[in-house]
Amino acid sequence: MKEITAKDFDSHVSKMWMGGIHPLDQQVAVTALGLAGESTETMEKVMTGISTMLSSGTHAERIKKVHRGDDEKPNHKEGVGAELSDILFYVTNQARLHDLTLQDIMQINVLKLSGRLNRGTMRGDGDKR
Repeated sequence: MKEITAKDFDSHVSKMWMGGIHPLDQQVAVTALGLAGESTETMEKVMTGISTMLSSGTHAERIKKVHRGDDEKPNHKEGVGAELSDILFYVTNQARLHDLTLQDIMQINVLKLSGRLNRGTMRGDGDKR
């Protein structure tokens, strides 16, 4: 498969989004609900992997399995990846509905987190720390 860019993915989401016939406020709400639903599904996949790891042997054995990468159920990585791709779809669509691109969102995040790192405020509460 050809490597895709953030711009390619923006275009893909724009083509795939079926909610465009609805008013903007409804599209924003449906996209937010989709994001919440996919986040929950991702957490379920992650929790399945964690419980599998925790139920398999001593602490030392579990650590070895994590480092070897064989602590997962078959297709765990693919399952989590599929759910994360759904999250990315909804994040990209939510950005698009607010006249932002995926590239914009990526840049905002890099600037925000770099600023927090430079100020020593990575931990804590609030958007403007």
